[in-house]
Amino acid sequence: MTAASWMALSEATEQAMFAKGVEINTRQLQMKAEVEALTDLKAIRSYVVGWPAG
Repeated sequence: MTAASWMALSEATEQAMFAKGVEINTRQLQMKAEVEALTDLKAIRSYVVGWPAG
């Protein structure tokens, strides 16, 4: 691999890590809002933690 291709790979990796971090933060904020809206024990117990399907 050339130095230029290593640099390109490094930059692409950094961009992918940043994008995933933004995605995780967005999901955390969404889940926090969802949990705060739960009003009874049944709703709390049935809340599914994780990433939405699809």
